Order: sequence, then structure tokens, then C-alpha cells
Amino acid sequence: MIRTRRILIAHIPVLHQGYLSLIDKRPAETLWIPGDELLSSVEYLSRDMRALNPQDIAEAIKTLRVISVKVAGIGDLVSLPPTTEVFMPEEDISFKIAELLPKGVKVTFIPVFLRWNNFNVLNQGVEFWDRVIDGDDFLSSIVALTRAEADKSSDWWRQVGAAVFRDGEIILVAHNHHLPTPLEPYYSGDPRTVFKQGQSIEYSSAIHAEAAIVAQAAKSGISLSGAEMFVTTYPCPPCANLISQIGIRTLYVADGYSRLDAKKIFAAAGIEVIKINKPSS
Repeated sequence: MIRTRRILIAHIPVLHQGYLSLIDKRPAETLWIPGDELLSSVEYLSRDMRALNPQDIAEAIKTLRVISVKVAGIGDLVSLPPTTEVFMPEEDISFKIAELLPKGVKVTFIPVFLRWNNFNVLNQGVEFWDRVIDGDDFLSSIVALTRAEADKSSDWWRQVGAAVFRDGEIILVAHNHHLPTPLEPYYSGDPRTVFKQGQSIEYSSAIHAEAAIVAQAAKSGISLSGAEMFVTTYPCPPCANLISQIGIRTLYVADGYSRLDAKKIFAAAGIEVIKINKPSS
């Protein structure tokens, strides 16, 4: 009978409890840490100033846990027998490593947050809201209002509408638009076209709908403390930061989009995030 070899392969740039817990719960007898040859396959990893040398990480783990640890290269991966089982955290470098493994090697990705990486930064499959509801008549009217507001946007990428209200009274409504004129993309183009969706969001000539509302409120001396906000699309992290500081108590959204977990920003500010279901009709 051929014995199945089980290996945990994980990029460990720094040691924290998350990585130790991953090792403790491992369904494998050996830990492989990707060496520099493998790390170079994911370009941005070289810019991680926190990252320790893989050899140093391996030695540190050996002093903390009783486990066989190896710094692995491409040759180690491609020579694995097809009966091997490999376990890896679900992140970008793990996907690259999986492509190098011989046919027949069984790969299991472990869904665990250990660090920000290209996979979880760009992942849109996460629910960022606390609960989902069917909108009542008032909320349904807000949805309709903000969708009509979003249609006013001349942005090439995405049209977003937002509104703030308190005690059933609408305070402000806005949509994302370019500056210094809404037609700026038609004059000189849109810098967002240089980047993939969700990347380098700071390079934009547009002001987001949420930021436009905050600006309107500041200009008019309107306090938004205790108000509620509805946005047609889940806020980006910079807008989440803004919303967390103006006293909004409830945020309603219609669709997901955020490329970072802005929800933790809202949670820290005590803001409940609620998704409103689209009408079935």
C-alpha cells in the first residue's frame, strides 16, 4: 500500500498567531515554505517590507513547533509523486504553486485570512453586510431615487447614487462625477482605464457619490450625525473611512462591490450595514 504524503505549503512573511494556528490545525506532517525562487512568481511580494527571509522563518518555526520544515523551490514541487496531498491557505501565491504541481497531486485550499493578498483584496464574493432585508415603501422609494440619481453620472466605469436621510426625510442626494467638470473623461480621457477594476482607485478624476454628499453637507453646514445613508453600490475603503467619521448610524446598500473589507471600518464605528433585496418583479 502506497503511503499518502501530506504537505502544508504556506508563504509565511511574518510570524503571528494565525500562522501558528494554521500549523497546529494542519492535516499534514510537513511544512514547506516557498523560497525566493517561488516568491518571485508574485511580483508584489518583493515590496513587503515586513517579510522575513524564508530560512529565518523556517528556523523560528522549528523552535516554536514540533514539525518538519523545509524551504522549497520549484524543483521540489515538480518532483512530488502524484499520491501527494498538498494543503495551502487560499491566497494568490498558493494558486501559482498549484499550477506547478504534477498531475494527480491533490490540492486543498484552506479558507483563512492570514494577510492581505491579491486574492482577498480583489475578491468580490464576500458578503460585507450584517443582514439582508426587503425594503419597505420608504426604503424602496430611496432605492428608486438613488438609482435615478446614479443615471446622471457620466462616469465610464460605474454609475453610483447615494442619499442620506433622517426620520423619513431626505437630506442630500448625490452621484459620482468627474472634476473639474463631469465631462472631463470626454476631454482628456479617464485615468481609470490604465488600471484593472479595483486597483489603484486613488488615480481618478472622479469624486464618489458618498464623498460628494459629505462635501455638500460640509459646505452647507449640515450635520449628518444620526442620519442613515443608502448607496447603490457598496462603498470603497476611502469612502468607508469618510462615512465612519460623520455620525451615520445605518448604511443601506443594493449591490456589493468593495475590493477590501470596508465592513470592519463600519463595525468599528458602530455602523450597521444592511443590504436591501431587489424587488422580485
